[in-house]
Amino acid sequence: MVGVAFPLWAKPQLARIKANEANKNAAQASFELYQKNLQGQYEQVFQEYQKFKNSIEYYEKNALPTADIISQNALKNYQSGNIGYIEFSQGLNRVLVIQNNYLTILSQYNQSIINIEFLIGNK
Repeated sequence: MVGVAFPLWAKPQLARIKANEANKNAAQASFELYQKNLQGQYEQVFQEYQKFKNSIEYYEKNALPTADIISQNALKNYQSGNIGYIEFSQGLNRVLVIQNNYLTILSQYNQSIINIEFLIGNK
């Protein structure tokens, strides 16, 4: 006795295999696109981090010490009568603007660190 076996449902099986292969290729392409987007986001956030870091260094080395000098001079000149209240308040206003800008940049710097940690997977 000789027996021959052949599948009756070969076409549906082949179609399923091809569909799974197409799904695999689509998932791979989607993954690669996601990776490229993630890398681009990381590079953008890292550049922002560098920019804010440089700005903070500038403020800490130059702008904040200058603001202290402006504040001290304005107070001394006001107390000695060399300037009036308006000039004194204008000097203090400049100091507050510098300090506010520093705090804004410091906040953006911290947010950029948080964004970097989020993108690399740290909690």
